[in-house]
Amino acid sequence: MASGGDSKSNNNAAIADMKANGKPFIALGTSSALKLGALKAVFGSQYNILTADVKSGVSDQPIGRAETVLGATNRAERAYALQKQRGFSPKWSIGIENGMIEADLTASNLSGPGSRWVDIAAIVIIKPTLLPSHIEMTTTSPTTGVEYSRQEDVVIIEKFVAWSDTLAIPVEWSNYALANRDVGMTYTPLKDPHSQLTQGKKPRQKFLEEALAKFDRDALMAVHPKRSSPPSADDTNGANGATTTAAAAATATAAKPIAAPPTTK
Repeated sequence: MASGGDSKSNNNAAIADMKANGKPFIALGTSSALKLGALKAVFGSQYNILTADVKSGVSDQPIGRAETVLGATNRAERAYALQKQRGFSPKWSIGIENGMIEADLTASNLSGPGSRWVDIAAIVIIKPTLLPSHIEMTTTSPTTGVEYSRQEDVVIIEKFVAWSDTLAIPVEWSNYALANRDVGMTYTPLKDPHSQLTQGKKPRQKFLEEALAKFDRDALMAVHPKRSSPPSADDTNGANGATTTAAAAATATAAKPIAAPPTTK
């Protein structure tokens, strides 16, 4: 087993290799090998991926789309802030969060045995862009009363959201999660219940790869932010309430701060 010093040396060597290959960096709000594998499969040929263990800020078993996408957003923002603290400037940052939502039993892309509850992953990408302009800030000193001005950079934060296909959760599993949610229980301790519930036909990583492939690559790689109207309910909540096949939605907000991450789990 490698010692702590060996592990740190290996990590430093990996970072040095990344910097040498000339690819831009993206941040991922987890060190999960499964999520990292999905991201590498879709974007690994074009980007270096920096992982970070950050908290989701939601319950261990998110319930509903709102809590699930909030967890993914928190992971993306906290991973970005952490990598900036470490001296990197990721082009964008990704958060992935799986949650339980009530099923739409008519959905054509529902995988697994019938159940009232399904598993779904929210994938959020945030893309901060520094604009070639500034805003003038005027401040009055509380001690001297002197007014002075300064210029601050204007940053646009674009947020892209995509949802995976759903996976039906066995009734016993979902009932257990709902009954024990307050004590931190999830519907399964398995890292890849998708593989078991689909008899190996579609592992969890495949669900994530398909969702990642929905993102608009031109918008992600554009130098200037993509201007668009706010996403519709179909983009963020799913056309059928349980699943969505809509392209990932993008929104832009000026000068949004990204808070430093809390202590990791």
